Amino acid sequence: MSDSAHIPVSSSSVRGRLPDGVVTTASGPDSPEGRSRRRYRRVAVSTATSAVTKIASVLTIFISAPLAIHYLGVERYGMWMAIASAVTMLSFSDLGIGNGLLTLISETDGSGDREAAQRYVSSAFCMLSSVAILITAVTLVAYPYVKWQGMFHVVSPEAIRDSGPTFLVLIGCFALNMPLGITLRIQSGYQEGYTANLWSTFGSLLALAAVVFAIHLHAGLPWLVLGFAGAPVFALLLNTIWLFARGKPWLRPSLRSVHFESGVKLFRMGILFFVLQVSLAVGFQSDSLVIARVLGAEQVALYSLTARIFSTLPVLLTFMLTPLWPAYGEAFARGDIAWLRRALYRSLSLSVLVAVLINTVLLFTGRAILKIWIGPQIVPSFALLIGLAISQTLFAVYTPLSVLLNGLKILRPQAICFASMAVVNITASVYLTHRIGISGVVYGSIIAQVLCMVTPAAIFLPRLLNSLGRIPSSTGEEVQPKVASFVSAQERTQ
Repeated sequence: MSDSAHIPVSSSSVRGRLPDGVVTTASGPDSPEGRSRRRYRRVAVSTATSAVTKIASVLTIFISAPLAIHYLGVERYGMWMAIASAVTMLSFSDLGIGNGLLTLISETDGSGDREAAQRYVSSAFCMLSSVAILITAVTLVAYPYVKWQGMFHVVSPEAIRDSGPTFLVLIGCFALNMPLGITLRIQSGYQEGYTANLWSTFGSLLALAAVVFAIHLHAGLPWLVLGFAGAPVFALLLNTIWLFARGKPWLRPSLRSVHFESGVKLFRMGILFFVLQVSLAVGFQSDSLVIARVLGAEQVALYSLTARIFSTLPVLLTFMLTPLWPAYGEAFARGDIAWLRRALYRSLSLSVLVAVLINTVLLFTGRAILKIWIGPQIVPSFALLIGLAISQTLFAVYTPLSVLLNGLKILRPQAICFASMAVVNITASVYLTHRIGISGVVYGSIIAQVLCMVTPAAIFLPRLLNSLGRIPSSTGEEVQPKVASFVSAQERTQ
């Protein structure tokens, strides 16, 4: 998609003036109707390409896993997965700066401020490059002193030999991916997530080809891992080169565009996103740990496999709702309040409808699906199935509002609610698991979601919509002071 087209001034067609001086017509591409159609079209295309990217990723894992296990053996493949999991935990080390950049880019897209966009991009690139260099330096200094084979509990000579180099390869790929990852955030911020998805699909297919080629050459584990983890980074590098050379050259990072105040704004917003991410991880990924601690590790398989069939909904909602995040930011910056309200109502209605349909089907077919997929040894209780269906439906209720708040930069209330949810979730889950068994973790999550997510959303949403209702639903210059006043008020409350 190209950037918004400029419409020449005409005395008969002038309706309003955009923040960057672009004049709109009643039905032209820069009119509210034209931008509304463009936003929905981009959301639809981004959703479709996200599905393609996910399918390519799943196929890559589905095909490469048996090939790698057969080639490497169970121990070395398991060591690879363990190292990959350990490195993945470092994903929080960007301190939410990537999500902050996405939000601010969508805002500058709406205001037409390219200079501010370049300052944010340059500052984010500098900050993330510094973090990547720090992680790499710490790894290289500590590398000779760590007994890698003991850390990952491997005993075969091949696994012992490959443990350290494999860790280095994964850390190197992670460090390169950190600053390059701003490319995906930029494209998403400009509502061009479809471009990022196509490059990511190319990276997944390239990774599969690299694994097959490495096995054909009888390469060692570090080379195999370099092909699998390095191919997506290489695709991201090509995407970055294309973006800054041809796509949006005015955004090309430079040291002279690094701006202290922009960096501080990114950091402050990123910290709040960081709290959101950590709270979600603790709140929703701790169930297996609670079950293992209270009931024993053998019960984890029953829960995790049952929960996995219900995970279809979060993945689907992510495809559907995430493209709305930058669209909300751009629409609000332009003052298209009517579109923003319509999009929220539609996304909320669609999200709940899809959740009810999917979870109702899974509630009555879950046992049959598990029997066909795993076998007769996994038989969840009906209480567990009901709990998972309710929990996922609640997720569909508050997630559309959360996406809207991300786009409007209203983060502190979310951070408080999410952090509270994590604490209540773990506390209630431990107590209920002791009392009623494996389904206790789900009902603990339900209690936490109702108290800390759904109830605050029900209270906050009418107030938010009432505040937005006082901003005129147009894009003329008269809107901007009220938009700026609303943003300032929200930032003061944060």
